[in-house]
Amino acid sequence: MPLFIFIGTLAACGSDPPPAATPAAGPKPAAPAAAEDEPDPEVVAVQQQMPRAVTVGAATAPVELRFALATAPRPGEPFTLELAVLPQSALLSLRAVITGSHGLEVVSPAEGLAFERLQAGSVHRFTITAVSARPGTRVVNVAMRLELPTGPANRTFGVPVVVGSPSGA
Repeated sequence: MPLFIFIGTLAACGSDPPPAATPAAGPKPAAPAAAEDEPDPEVVAVQQQMPRAVTVGAATAPVELRFALATAPRPGEPFTLELAVLPQSALLSLRAVITGSHGLEVVSPAEGLAFERLQAGSVHRFTITAVSARPGTRVVNVAMRLELPTGPANRTFGVPVVVGSPSGA
């Protein structure tokens, strides 16, 4: 019984309305500009229109990867995949190595990508060109190495791509 009373007392804590605030002497602090509170419209558009890439492993590096595929890939035909990097913290640099799996070949970029001085809440877009000889589910792997002000971090993403049947099949 005492346990129930204790839990009931805890639940009631903080349920009273706060006392009326008395006006403080002196000037009021300036309200922050609305532009500072609003996210970048490009970030909002990317988050609404592009699905998230799948995180591989348990990495917690502060970056998100989104993707878009304009057309359905066909076997033997190059296709373009749009990717968007969304840093959640300021980054000194970001290096990305992009590879394919299960018969998917990344044609470009051949050397990977590098970005310098990325701001939190920004978007950095790039495209890759890839090709798969056969139909099936393929994965584009994006391994990132981030340099944060506090030190390095790694994060790997997988982007699933379904390559369809050849035309006329």
